[in-house]
Amino acid sequence: MFDLANSVSVDLSRWSSAVCDRFAGAFTSSTSGLWERLVAGELRIVSHATSGLHAVLRLRAVPVRERIELSLPKRHVLEVILSGTPQKCVGFELGLAPSSVSSLGSLALRDLGVNCPIGRAPLALATLVTANVLRQVMVTEWRLVPDLADHFEIRLTHPQHALPAILSCAERQVASFILEGLLHTEIARRRQRSARTVANQVHSVFCKLEVSGRFQLLRTVVARCAAPTSSLEALSGRTHAALAELGRRQRPDSFQLLPSRIDH
Repeated sequence: MFDLANSVSVDLSRWSSAVCDRFAGAFTSSTSGLWERLVAGELRIVSHATSGLHAVLRLRAVPVRERIELSLPKRHVLEVILSGTPQKCVGFELGLAPSSVSSLGSLALRDLGVNCPIGRAPLALATLVTANVLRQVMVTEWRLVPDLADHFEIRLTHPQHALPAILSCAERQVASFILEGLLHTEIARRRQRSARTVANQVHSVFCKLEVSGRFQLLRTVVARCAAPTSSLEALSGRTHAALAELGRRQRPDSFQLLPSRIDH
């Protein structure tokens, strides 16, 4: 995890237009472009975090000689699981046991720079993949990282803001924790409730929204909160304009290319 507060501003005099151009290609295609470059090994996840408004990924540009492209089976498993297909269904489709599917997904995450079970994949990555599958825009901002010339971070709309009003306040809190990948025992500890109470609330959330797991829940809320693909052109245009301005500046200043929210 990293501290979002330490990466709010950037000394623009440190960055040349050539450095910015290296990141422009990764971002100008928005959600799709970022995911394709992660799969191609051009970018690697360094760390991840969540805040009240955003899910965040910090990425590193990978030199050509170090790039390792994600294999097609690993990519397929990641895309279908993170976008809401149950592992049992994926295993049936591929002729694999669910445990083998889980292992393949975890290996795929490791290739991208994340070391965790597939079921606990970072919210920001799962949101990125789901938005790509649904062809929707979730990326609202990207910024260079101070003192690290090869690093930048992207911020995606936190999907908790699209949880439907049908959920009670307690259920919304539980659903938010589910989206972040917390286990029932962890949710119970944070909310200071019994594990049985949390289990009942999770069951209620899933029944009301007609989902059966974390990633199906994520797909449901991403479909509700993301902007349509018509926003891609405007998003890309604002990025190009900001990069052009960045190359001309000579003094330190804050570096925030895009608004924190996309107008729907």
